[in-house]
Parts: sequence; C-alpha cells; structure tokens
Amino acid sequence: MGRGWIGRWIWTISIAVAAAGCSLGQGGTTYYVSPDGSDEGPGEEAEPWQTLQFAVTQLAPGDTLLVGDGVYTGPVALTQSGSEEDGFVTIKNKPGESPVIDGDGVSVPRGFAPLVAMRNVDYVRLEGFEIRNWVSNFGRRNPVGIFVSGSGSHIEIVGNDIHDIEARAETGGRDGHGIAAYGTSATAITDLVIQNNKVHDLILGTSEAVVVNGNVDGFVVDGNEVWNSDNIGIDIIGFEGKSPDPELDRARNGVVKNNLVYNIDTADNPSYNERNAGGIYVDGGRDILIENNIVHDSNMGIEIASEDGGGDTSYIIVRNNVVYNNHIVGLAMGGYDENRGRTEFSEIVGNTFVNNDTDQEGNGELLLQFDVSNNVITDNIFAAGEQGLLLGNPYTENEDNLVDHNLYFSTDTPIWEWRTERFDSWASYQAATGNDSASIVADPLFVDAEAGDYTLTKDSPGRGTGSDDGIIGADEAILTNAFRNERPSS
Repeated sequence: MGRGWIGRWIWTISIAVAAAGCSLGQGGTTYYVSPDGSDEGPGEEAEPWQTLQFAVTQLAPGDTLLVGDGVYTGPVALTQSGSEEDGFVTIKNKPGESPVIDGDGVSVPRGFAPLVAMRNVDYVRLEGFEIRNWVSNFGRRNPVGIFVSGSGSHIEIVGNDIHDIEARAETGGRDGHGIAAYGTSATAITDLVIQNNKVHDLILGTSEAVVVNGNVDGFVVDGNEVWNSDNIGIDIIGFEGKSPDPELDRARNGVVKNNLVYNIDTADNPSYNERNAGGIYVDGGRDILIENNIVHDSNMGIEIASEDGGGDTSYIIVRNNVVYNNHIVGLAMGGYDENRGRTEFSEIVGNTFVNNDTDQEGNGELLLQFDVSNNVITDNIFAAGEQGLLLGNPYTENEDNLVDHNLYFSTDTPIWEWRTERFDSWASYQAATGNDSASIVADPLFVDAEAGDYTLTKDSPGRGTGSDDGIIGADEAILTNAFRNERPSS
C-alpha cells in the first residue's frame, strides 16, 4: 500500500493553510478605547472611547481598534465584519499594553455563553487580550472564553491568554470551553486561524479547551500552549449534529501544528472520575495534518478515533510529533468500544513516543482499538518504560494496515499485541503478523531522555534506517531541555 491517497489531499490542505494564515492589508481608520475614555468622543488616541462593546460596533471593514490597559467587563460580541476588498476588522491590544476582558461577578446566562462572541462574521481578527474569570455554578449554563459560531470566513484568534473559564455545576450538565469554533450553519466556517494563544487552568466538564466542531472547512490551530485543564486539550470533531446538514457536520481540511499540550487530566473531573482525556483528539474529523506538536503528562497523548457508531475519522496524518509521559497511551486510533466508529486511510509517520501508559493500564505506546483499516504506521520511535507494551491491539477488526520501518525499545521485556494475541519475542511477533520486516529493536540513544531531550545522538540506530529522510522519529531538536524550562510552572 503506497502513500498516494495522502498526496492527493495534502496539497489542498497546504493551499488552505497559506490562505488562512495571511491577513490582508489594512486601509481603514485606527480607533482607540480606554477605561478612562468616553463613548461620547471620537475614539481617537487623545480622546478614546471607554466601553469595549460600544467601540467594536463602530468599526467598518479595514478598521483597527487598539485597546489600552485596563479591565473591560464582558461579555463582548464582535458583530462587525471586514471584507476581502477593504481588509480585516482588527481588535487588538495597544502596543505594549495588556487589556483584560473579565467575567468576574457577571452571571453566566443559559446555553452556550461566550465571554467573547463572533457569530456569522468575516475577516475579523482578535489579538492580544487576557480573557478570564467566567464561572458557572449551574447546569446548562456553559461558559466559553471565545466562541465562533454560525458561518463565516477569515477569522483569526491570535496571541490571547484565556484562563479560569469554569463549568462548576454539580448537576444538569457541565460544559465549558476556552476557545470554541462551531460550524452551526449549512454554510461552512472557512479560513479559521487559532494561533499562538495560551489556554489554561480550565474546568471543562464534558467539553474541551480548544475545539473545532461541525461545519468548519479549512482551519489552522498553530503554536498554542494548552495546559492544566480537566478535559481534552485540542479537539477536532464531527457527527455531533452541530450543522443542519449531516453531510457537512464534521471539521475538515485543517492543520494542527506546533502546539504544546500538557497536564490534561480528567482524574478529578466529576463528569468522569477516571482518566480518559486526550491531549490532541480527532473525533470524526477528516483530512487533517497533526504535525510538530509536543504532548506530555496528559491522559492520552494523541487520539484519532470516532465516537459516532456509523462515523469515521479518516485521512489524518500524524507526523513528527513528540509524545511522552502520558498516563494511558501515547497514541490511540479506532473506536474505543464496538459501538463506536473507525479510523481509516491515515498515516502515523516520524513520531517519537516515549514512556507512555505510565498508569500501566495495558494500552502501550500505540493502541489500535476497534475497527482500524488501511492505515500506515512507519518511521516512528516507540520507547516503552516499565509497562513494556509497545503496541496494543485488543480487537480483531484490524485490516490492511502497514506497520514497518519503526524502531522499538523497552527498558523492560518488550511486548507487542496484534489482533488480541501478545508476543514477547520479536521474531515470533514478526513471523505471526507479517509486520515490521524492516523495523529494528534497539536503544534509540536520545541525547538526554531524563532531561526531556529526545533528539537522536549521532550514533543512534534511528539514523539511516527510516524510509523517508533517513531518520526514524520526530525531526531533530523538536524538544530540548531549554524549551521545557521556558514553559509556565504548573
């Protein structure tokens, strides 16, 4: 089985990313807002407006609103669109200043309740805000930091700090999001960019820190840092009935890249009371590239699956990611039980998985769950810790999957599971399954695994073995000790 079916759509994604990440030039007026201003004034730098909600309603295509230091009470609805001809409507921090949109002391209304809302808008950019303190203690009152909904195009959420969004209801439904984009129209949300945001310290109930759901066609989730949340970090979803057109009810044609995700854990979430949250999760999405992400100390590192019984997650590339020290598994694919959907026509290539399944639940570094078919798993490093399980596969619904050119290593007795049968001998595993004829079992010789640097040394057996660029595992220097030390304390 070759990779032609991947190549047929990766070009399309690349074009979408290039378009989505390129803001148009601004030709409009620059306005200002400050807590010390007045809504009776002209909105100029010397006489700024005072109220953020008033200020955003005054904008026309191409205009920029520069928001000064201070706390602005939410919610705020961004209702004005830009245009392709005149440019974005841009709402951003005044250079060197740090405005805050705060929900403290404000009652969260019923339903999905955004602190910042963007519905049916085009060419809008939100940048440089701290968005915080939006807390619900009641069921079916669902706090969301930033919520994009309906339809729209060229929406950019860049460089914001979203935290302390909390769904604390004990009964009646607990749902919250940090950033959510729901395509709820028969017309798609397109050219969506969620980039360089910090999303952290969230109480989410049954929902996600960052989510793209429903009729969203063309998106980029790039360079975000997501941490300290009690449910899924980044989720790309389909088949939940968000769009009125079932054929379009799945996020697609997107890229999830360069994100850092950690400390994602449902252990103390009363909606679950067990560990089952993914750092990065594709649930029913299709045509998605997941690349150059780092996921660690979460329940599951990456999961590509479908919770919908008749649905699939398909045409996913998981490439050049570093996934380590996760509690349940490094990467899982397929439905998590026989009533769920399937994973097909996807590629797991060039990733580094180290010391996952730290709770030793029998899932391993890579877990093939229910109904996986026509997938490619090549050029990866799987380095198990004390649990020893490199590959888990507790189902027999496993057809036409190519597994080869990988490097395996375990500090304990290595174990492979294939179609429910376990092997603790490399030769017997290869002979019985036909897998991994060109793979090796060897110490990958990381530069400094204890310090979290999974770069390969010059003598690593992972060099010169991979079938593409000669190196098995994630691109060199994707994770260094210096990078680890720059992250916020948790």
